[in-house]
Amino acid sequence: MNKDTMISRNPELIVSQIDGEFLMMGIENNAYYHLNEIGSAIWSLLEDTQSIKTICQSLTQSYRVDIETCEKDIVPFIGELVNENVLRQE
Repeated sequence: MNKDTMISRNPELIVSQIDGEFLMMGIENNAYYHLNEIGSAIWSLLEDTQSIKTICQSLTQSYRVDIETCEKDIVPFIGELVNENVLRQE
């Protein structure tokens, strides 16, 4: 996984937004997920499939982080969400 990797939402999750953060339930495994502020921002950006680079470009406009740090920090986080089947790697 790198900055050019394309990421999308798993459409099979049941999703609810509470106080600006997302709660999800996996239909396949009955697992619950809670996304913090940054995770929720990433989820919101993924209305359409996006590259990690594009996600970071958007995040740098809202948060005080440079693009290199953003990419370094969110690649493992997105990888974790892909492993949990919350997000999909295209």
